[in-house]
Amino acid sequence: KESDTFWLIEVGSNILHHFALPTSDPYSFASLRTPWILYQWLSEVVLALANTFGLTGVSILGEATLALLLCVLIFRRMIKVGANSIVAFIVIAIVTHATYPDIASLRPQLFSFVFLCILQTLVEDVWCGIAVRPQLKRVLAKTFVIGVLWANCHVSFPLGLLMLGLYLCAAAVRVVAHK
Repeated sequence: KESDTFWLIEVGSNILHHFALPTSDPYSFASLRTPWILYQWLSEVVLALANTFGLTGVSILGEATLALLLCVLIFRRMIKVGANSIVAFIVIAIVTHATYPDIASLRPQLFSFVFLCILQTLVEDVWCGIAVRPQLKRVLAKTFVIGVLWANCHVSFPLGLLMLGLYLCAAAVRVVAHK
């Protein structure tokens, strides 16, 4: 299927208009009755909602998502762990330049980067002991919410499961090594 931004907006508009996920491709006469599984419907709905303000709304959503990802999540995390602010800024500038225009494309995988950063921050806080035992229930609840949202935004959500699995394996090795 096509996955450009305008296609995603149109599918999201269709979902909002009918209050249901389409079960077949409504835009293709050749595959009208072929089963169709939407795996990123939440991203499509978010894009359609942003498009209610026109392409300016879609642009603002993209810029806000990039700002959240690069400036808030990554830069803030670097500063929190003690990185020099000038170095952190240069790293963000290099990452932005190196990945542009791919990262600037408003596609569902952009939301995946945000979810991956948030999840990694939560897990790293537990790993480093920043999140203490009473907060673990909240961390687990947040992890669950991230997983549900991510699974409905982009097909790359298994990367989050893989990351959690790697941290669990590292924790198991740490426990065995200390015994």
